[in-house]
Parts: sequence; C-alpha cells; structure tokens
Amino acid sequence: MFNLESRKQNTKNIINFLKKLLYSLHPNHEINGLLVLILHWCFVGIPMLGLIIFKLDWKFYISAIIWVLICIFHIYFNGCICTRLERELWNTKDWYGPWLVPFKLLESLGIPITYGLTHNIFICWGIALIIWILIRIIFQDN
Repeated sequence: MFNLESRKQNTKNIINFLKKLLYSLHPNHEINGLLVLILHWCFVGIPMLGLIIFKLDWKFYISAIIWVLICIFHIYFNGCICTRLERELWNTKDWYGPWLVPFKLLESLGIPITYGLTHNIFICWGIALIIWILIRIIFQDN
C-alpha cells in the first residue's frame, strides 16, 4: 500500500523533527524522553478509559476516533512513533512503551519477545478494541 522506503524516510524525518523540537525546549535527552513518555501514555490512556467509562456521546466517539487513528498510524509506521522517539531519546532498543509490563511478564514466563509476537499482540489488541467499540455502539443503553 505504501512504499517501504518512503515510510522509513517519513518515520526518520518525523523523529528527527521532534527531537530537534524537544532539544530546543530542553537540552537533556532523558528529560525529553520522560516528557514524551508522559504525553504518550496520556494520549493512549485517556481515550482508552473513555472507551470504557464514557457514555455514547461526543467524548466516546472522540476516544474511538483517536484509537482508530492510533491503529492506522501503527500500521503505517510499523509500530508506535512515540515509542520509537522514546527509544531514540533514551538510546535503547529494549523499550516497548506501554507494553513493557506485559512483555516483561511474558519474558518471565519464558516466552521470548520477538518482532512477530509484538506485531501479533498489537493486531489482536486493535481487533479487540474495534470489537469493543462496535459492541458499545450496537448495544447502547438509551
């Protein structure tokens, strides 16, 4: 659907732009990574709670749209652009963003974390969220 090389270049350009922007605000890459982490988790967590607790009003639908966009961006960037930025700022490849705790639990059970596993878990998560959204809409309480 999208040219792999152009996607890689777009990802690199976005990360470089955001790094320059963050360094213009604060020179410490660790603090910038923490700032991105907080914004990332808020941007993911608040809409997630919205899908669970909001009534079917504009807040629920905004949360649903945000999560659909998150899924689309994950497909386009082949992962989370925020997690990639956090990894770049912290100079690590072992960071999985919000998935760190479940992945560490799987590792402690002897299940190796591979690219294929992480990709499949995210696909399943996206499908589960879309099913949740549809169930909430179809079986809404009036």
